[in-house]
Formats: sequence, C-alpha cells, structure tokens
Amino acid sequence: MTTNQDGAMNDETRLDRDPPSFPSVDDSPSKAAIAPASSAPLFTSPGAVAVGAEKSAVTSRPLDPTPSKGGGRLRWLVAGAATLIVILVVGGVLFLAAPRAGAASATAHYVPADTGMYAEFRLDLPGDQHDALAAFMNHFPGFADQAAFQQKLDESLNSVLNNKTNGAVDWNNDVKPWFGGQVAVFGNPSTTQFGSGASPNYPAGPPDPEGVVAFTVSDKTKLQSVIDANLGNSLVNGLNYQGVEIETVAQPGGTSRSFSYVITDDALLVSPDIDLLKQALDVRAGQNPTLADDTFFTQQLAALHADRLATVYFDGSKHLAAMPLPSDMPLPASCTQIANTMVGVKYVGEVTAQNDHLAFTVRSQFPSGDGAPPAPSNKQTTLAQAMPADTMAYFETRNAGANLDLLIKNLLDCAQTGPSQAGPLPSGLGGLGDTSQLFVQFLGAKPDQYLDFIDDAAVGVTYANDKVGGGIVVTVDDQAVATQRVSKLLALIKMLGSFGGQSAGAQISTEEIDHKGTKVSVIHVVSPDAGSSPLTLQVAVADGRLYLGLDDFVTSALDRSTSDSLASSARYQKAIASAPADNAGIIYVDVAAAANAYESNVPADKKQDFDANKKPFIDPLSSFSLVSHVDGGIMVRNGFLFVE
Repeated sequence: MTTNQDGAMNDETRLDRDPPSFPSVDDSPSKAAIAPASSAPLFTSPGAVAVGAEKSAVTSRPLDPTPSKGGGRLRWLVAGAATLIVILVVGGVLFLAAPRAGAASATAHYVPADTGMYAEFRLDLPGDQHDALAAFMNHFPGFADQAAFQQKLDESLNSVLNNKTNGAVDWNNDVKPWFGGQVAVFGNPSTTQFGSGASPNYPAGPPDPEGVVAFTVSDKTKLQSVIDANLGNSLVNGLNYQGVEIETVAQPGGTSRSFSYVITDDALLVSPDIDLLKQALDVRAGQNPTLADDTFFTQQLAALHADRLATVYFDGSKHLAAMPLPSDMPLPASCTQIANTMVGVKYVGEVTAQNDHLAFTVRSQFPSGDGAPPAPSNKQTTLAQAMPADTMAYFETRNAGANLDLLIKNLLDCAQTGPSQAGPLPSGLGGLGDTSQLFVQFLGAKPDQYLDFIDDAAVGVTYANDKVGGGIVVTVDDQAVATQRVSKLLALIKMLGSFGGQSAGAQISTEEIDHKGTKVSVIHVVSPDAGSSPLTLQVAVADGRLYLGLDDFVTSALDRSTSDSLASSARYQKAIASAPADNAGIIYVDVAAAANAYESNVPADKKQDFDANKKPFIDPLSSFSLVSHVDGGIMVRNGFLFVE
C-alpha cells in the first residue's frame, strides 16, 4: 500500500481495472443459501413431496421431456438469483436496500413473528443509495467512472449468474424483467442434538439450513414464462394452498434434491421445505402473527434510515435454544445464566452507503435480569490521548472493573458446581484455610472484587519494525486502592522470580525506576527458547490512571502530549466523527496500517498473486470503527468502514 505524506492513497492504486471476478455458483460457499448444485445439492426436502388434502389440491404434471439448454436451468436461475444477496466487489460489499423507516417491507409480512433470523436486501438502491454507493465503489478497480456505475453493476450481476458453464442464467433476460429489486432470507436455526463427544454428532453430515428465500416480483407473467422456459425435464408436483399453487421441483432419477416455490401477487418464495412455505402463506394471510407487526422490530426500524442497503433482524434466544450442551457435559443453570442473559436478546441492524464509507447500525435490547451487568454510561474520556498516534487497533469500554468482577464471579460459581457434579470445591487447601481469604492475603481482595477500582479501560496495539507493541490504560476511582493492589501483585511476581528466578521455565526479574517523579515497575521475562525475544512489561499508577504495557509503553504514555496521540490522528478523528461524542465504548482499526503489516508478511511465493488480485482492492480501505451508546433502554452500535 502506498500513501503520500497526507495519508491519501497514491493515484497509481486507482487504475480503472476490470471488475473483480466473482465466485461461480458452483464453487462459491454462498450456493448453500438457496439452490443445489447437481453434484452437491442443498435442499433436503424429500424428493417426492407427499401432501394431504387439507386446504390443498395436489397435481403432478410431467413437463416437456426434452431437456432445455443446460439441463436444469431453473435450479441455476434460483441459485443465481439467490447469489445476488452475497455479491460484493471486495470480500463483502452487498448491493442491498430496504423500505421506509418504521414500516416493514413486503417480504417481512411473510415472516413469522417468532423467527430467529430475517435479512432483507434490495438491489434497486433506493433514494440516495445509488449515487452514494457509486461514489463509494469509485475507490475500487473497475468503478472509476461513476456515470457508468449502473452498467458496471449490471455487468457484475451478470458475471455472477453466468459464472456457471452449465445452465448459466442471464441477468438481463432471465431475472431483471420480473425482479422487484428486493431479496429476503428468513428462518430458524436447526435444533441439532450433540453426541457424547466433543463435537456434534452428524451421522449423515451437517444438517442443511432451513429457511425461505423471498424475491419481490414486479411482473408475474414474465417470471412464469422464465420458469416455464427453464424447467426442462424436471418433475413438478403442484399443491393448491391458500389460493396459490406451490410447486415442488425435483430432477428425474434422484440426481438432485427437491425444492419448492410459490408465486404470490408480490413475491416469489423458495424453500427446501414445503411446510415453511405454507407457514409463510399463513402469516401473509393474517392467520398467524407476523414479524412485520412486532413492536420491537418496527420501533427499531423507525430509528433507522429510510433508504438503506440492508436490514437484519436476529433473535439470540432462538439460536441459544438450538444449541444444546453436549450430553456428557451437563452444566448447572448458574453456569449458563450469564450467557443466556447476555446473548439472548433481539437485534435490528442496517447498512447504508455514504460517499466515502459504509455505515452499519445495530440496535439491540439491553440484557436485563439476574446476572446482567448495569447499563454503561455515555460519556467522553481522554484515554485515546495516552495512546501513540500510530496505534493500529484501539478498544475502549466503560465499567470495565465491574464487568470483569462479574465475569470472574460467574466463572467461580460455575467452577464450584461444575460439570462433574461433585459438589463445591473444598474450602481449604492443605490446612491453609479458605482459598478466597488466601487470595485476599496475597493480593488484597477477593477474586471477584479485585478489579472493582477500575472504571473505564482502553487497549491499544501498534505494529512497527516487525514488532507488536501496545498497552492498557484504565481510569481508577481510588488511586490508593489501585496502588495497594498493584503493589501486592508485583510483590507476588517478585517472590515468584526469587524462587530460583524461574517460573514455568522462564526467567523473571523485576526492577523499579523513577520516571520524572513517577515510580514505574519493570518486569523482565526471558524465555528459555533461544528463538524467543525477551519480554519487558512496565506498570505504573499515576494521575488517576493505571498503566500497563510492553517495552516503553508506560513511560512514553506518561510523556505523551495530546498532539502526538491517537486522539489527534486525522484518520481516528474521521473514523469516530459521525458517532455520538458521549458514548459507551469504541472499537477502532487502522485498516490501512493493518494492511501494510499484512503485506510485509506475505510469503514470497504468494506476493505476485497478492499484488495482482488482492492489493488493488485492499489499498482503498482506510479505517473501521464501531462506537456504542445507550439510547434509553436500547444499545446502539454505529460502525463505519472508510475508504480514501
């Protein structure tokens, strides 16, 4: 990666190259999203679907036995169309969109209210998203001419669909004439049981995903004509349900598993399971509750942008319920309670495009109940001022000490009632008394209270001269307590070092230095491995902060001026500028610096391929940030991926 002195990308990386070559339907992992390949099919419904007479009438119709070109193009039509939801020019930029804020889209009205996952995408790029995405993509090879963006987009879509030599689908002729612009995927996780081993017991291989893929339809007649023209010699069973025809398609001779589809007034629904299509139709008919009327879902939609590239809904409790513990590792409720509390919440998110970045927003319920940590406070800190300007990755969080103490408490409670079911751990070790009191004697507090003096915390990582560096800076609410506990910990380390100077085979020594009136403790660790470099750690408590870092991180942080810090970095300031200044946490990655570090370590035999096929698409990337804040009872996370 080459940059000028101002950090801007060198124009030589902005050549208008051909668009990237997208994965073929046959080789891409994304083919598992909807339709099967003839050799490795996805859909797992029985090949011949038996249906009863309830609310239905079944017809079986053999089609023209003469195979059409490609022998089963309908499968590839569906597979190719579904692949649209995963196209991106560089490793993941999706061409997606959604409805107006606060109102659920057409496809959401087919989704059961208790679904575990729903994602909706539109390729028609509503409102300002077409021009904004064109400006964003302008930074990548093949998209330098913004005026030709739509042409490039159509060419990219067509290259995806035509990347299958047998049964390729043409975007302009087979999809675009009927496609309404929106794709949605929804369903629940499989409830796979675990065996007695450490891994799931899959006697017939991992289960296929269960769900429905929905495409909005602008012209039913054209869609039906495309389907009829591409069914070839597939076997089709028809089932009339809710006044529409559900078609189940299977290849003759059992060469491919079946899938079912139904065309309604506004959508094409496809699924490996005909029962899921029935459920979707029942929901659309108002016979069962729909996600489109879910209060949490619609309230979060109202807080998102009217025009966006993607909308996602996720219910963590559904996925937890689908992941039972291994039968040979039972855990009491006290061990899983915190995980259930923290993960089992609902999320609604979006992706939008701006001229120089993609923006990601996720709104989620805040965990509540027994074992849940308190909501963090929105505020500003000066911790980034302690980090060097070239910090490659930075993480800042609130209530760090309380959250770590809570985690330690849960781990200890779990250990005392662990999977062996042998009962609590013994209260004494060899007559030494209560182990928690022993911890207090050596370190000054119980394990689950040891870090209660910590408030906010920040971690920074650097990479320079082929060496990783960095450290931790935390604010303390009682400097005397912090000094006492750190001193006890250092005394314990010094004692371990005094026992022959070795611990776990490593040589440990300590010293104290005076740095402009501040006592800095230095720990030296020398590994017996001849190929390992010595490790040096510095620790200090000063000015209401605790510093811990590699090499000279602490002394440098004590001397650092704001103008020489991460807080004054133009790239960092830009990365967090669009998020609230008062926040509950920050994650920042200097993607350009990380890319340079990665490039410097690319093996020589892979350098040519990297320079030709990866570097042009990595070079435009500048930074990624994720800033959290609390909005009432909702946790909001705003992410930004910048290019330059």
